[in-house]
Amino acid sequence: MPAAQKAAISVFVANPGGGWSSNEGTTANGDVGVGAEYWFTPGVSAAVNVSRHRDYEPIITFDPNGFPVFTTHYGYEYPIDGFVRYRFPGTERWKPYIGGGVLAVHAMNSFGGRGWKFQPEFNGGVTFMINRRLGLDFDGRVVPNIPAYTGIDQSRFSLGLSWRF
Repeated sequence: MPAAQKAAISVFVANPGGGWSSNEGTTANGDVGVGAEYWFTPGVSAAVNVSRHRDYEPIITFDPNGFPVFTTHYGYEYPIDGFVRYRFPGTERWKPYIGGGVLAVHAMNSFGGRGWKFQPEFNGGVTFMINRRLGLDFDGRVVPNIPAYTGIDQSRFSLGLSWRF
């Protein structure tokens, strides 16, 4: 019997969505990201994910008369999720898990600058093993107290592929 894999890398889309309108046609959106996971035991692992989140950011400028002009543009945040996970005993193909950790995001603050914000978050999901190394990941995350001035959603769902080695 081959040795169990100790690590995995993954790619994912968080909060996938899209639609159609007569103005924009077909659209698709979602945060994209990469992750890494390491197993200390068959049931306990540590994982780190980084994604790219696009959101509107406010811009305040002043016209020649000194009046404020408010506009927005697309800005990007790169949330970092760090977890410790427990994988329940499952079948060879279905690998359910729960976990907890910290969300870190470099976000806007109340003065228009940026700063690091850290919040606890909870995680759960299941990996469906397509074969011995390739998995389809269904993952959910909840941040009970989302940091102010971020575009990060309080709950996020992601769909991804992972490669174990």
